[in-house]
Amino acid sequence: MTVRFSYERVAAMGGAATPGREVTLETGRLLLRHWRVAEAAVPRELWTERDPRVPPHRRIDADGHPTVAELEDWIRNNPPSSIGLLAVERKAARDVIGYCGLIDGRGPEGEPELAFEPLRRVWGQGIRDRGLVGGSGLGAVVRV
Repeated sequence: MTVRFSYERVAAMGGAATPGREVTLETGRLLLRHWRVAEAAVPRELWTERDPRVPPHRRIDADGHPTVAELEDWIRNNPPSSIGLLAVERKAARDVIGYCGLIDGRGPEGEPELAFEPLRRVWGQGIRDRGLVGGSGLGAVVRV
């Protein structure tokens, strides 16, 4: 599987992205890129699918928060970074099906940790194993 990285499109890991440049990883099937405001319903759907064992601060609360509007605001107000959660888009279908990326300082000794969460409707399609971890190059980044 080929992973395409472009110097112009990939910022150095561990800091803010260069203004005007976007962190983008591409495999044969997937595009990992920054979230667009119009896609806020996807992370909201992910929050609704979470198991009750997930910590409460990462689930929809009793008042229905976060809402799609709150997630839109979050996307709008948080500048892209080279560390964080990227939207996972299927290239053939051109739909966003989850997220994948590095979470700062949550791994052993403060190292970045790989996080990914696909929508349940795409479970069993090889997205996680062949697309996200194996094909994105993020698995190799985490092992470095």
